[in-house]
Amino acid sequence: MKLFLKILAGILILIVVAAAGLRIYFNDERLRETVVPLINESVGTQVQVQSMSLSLFSTFPYAGVRMQGFVLPDKEGNTVVSLQELVLSIKILPLLSNNIQMAELILRSPEIQYRVHNDGTTNFDFLMAPEQHETSEEGGGLSLAIPELVLQNGTVHYTDESSGMAIDAQGLSGTLGLQFDELIQTDLKAEVQSLSVKLDGEDYLSGMKLSLQQKSVLNLDKETLEIKEGSLGIRGLKLQMDGTIDSWGSEATNMRLSLVSSSDDFGELLGLVPPEYEEYMQGLETRGSLKLKGSINGALTETALPDFNFTIQVTDGYVKNSELPEAIRNIQLSFVADNNR
Repeated sequence: MKLFLKILAGILILIVVAAAGLRIYFNDERLRETVVPLINESVGTQVQVQSMSLSLFSTFPYAGVRMQGFVLPDKEGNTVVSLQELVLSIKILPLLSNNIQMAELILRSPEIQYRVHNDGTTNFDFLMAPEQHETSEEGGGLSLAIPELVLQNGTVHYTDESSGMAIDAQGLSGTLGLQFDELIQTDLKAEVQSLSVKLDGEDYLSGMKLSLQQKSVLNLDKETLEIKEGSLGIRGLKLQMDGTIDSWGSEATNMRLSLVSSSDDFGELLGLVPPEYEEYMQGLETRGSLKLKGSINGALTETALPDFNFTIQVTDGYVKNSELPEAIRNIQLSFVADNNR
């Protein structure tokens, strides 16, 4: 037994010494000199990286690479993507057979600036240059699996100069499981703390909190997206959704989507009010059944919307304000929005 413990201790010491040696050899300067040129060649521009290091203990039992202060500019030098920190964890044993298997990818405080110009081009078009996507005809298909991609405190800014629309999503966090082969399969859980939408400078949405859970299958060759299981939360109101979207590369994008929600407290519907009215909702006692159902079917084109039908039904609703003597009882509400009538 003592001999076994001595051998085990010797192996552990050897692992620690080897890890320390790797960290000393692959220092910040050597890692950046090796990795950054490869990234520059891949994206076609000059990225900035503040520091890089190996991470063998904090990512145990995986080997890890930590990158801090990453900035991706476009051809004009304007920042399109920035990251406070990126941590990539790779399984160790497959490396012995020259096989790289990703275990986890963590993106901390990413910020994306996406802009659509008046002529329809975007500030991300440089990433889609043909010479950056040429592949050998003899090469096999690409297969990639990311068991867990973790996004922490992200921000997305979207601006469409042609329509005057601006969208800001802040506090974006979530996890994504990704299997990339002939089909792209995803398992997503995400939330946005604040979503704001402006059109020609006017506020249409401000500070809306969203959550999303979704399993989907994407076929890029056939241009089809199948939402197998989905749940969309809008300020606490949960909507179950499923359906398909296809042919987005053509003049008409086909959509077949359904949404449904039910609750024993119709007060969840009041959670949809804008933030400036939330103070009036404080302290309300509510009950009564709520049913919400909707569908979107048909083609979306530049001149036409697909058919949609949405219904909201409240039965035996009850609202009581603690500062008022009487409650509002027996609320019956039926609302229908249908563009095919």
